[in-house]
Amino acid sequence: MNDLGKEFCEEREEFFVNYHKLSGQEYRVLGVRGQDQARKLVKSGMR
Repeated sequence: MNDLGKEFCEEREEFFVNYHKLSGQEYRVLGVRGQDQARKLVKSGMR
């Protein structure tokens, strides 16, 4: 995760905003929580 960088996160945010805009929906990124939270969510999803 350390190798992805800030630019990668910004690109993903822009993708989801634009993807939902094309389908007529509104989408807002509320925040980025970091790699610790991402690891927790992945682990909980694996259970």
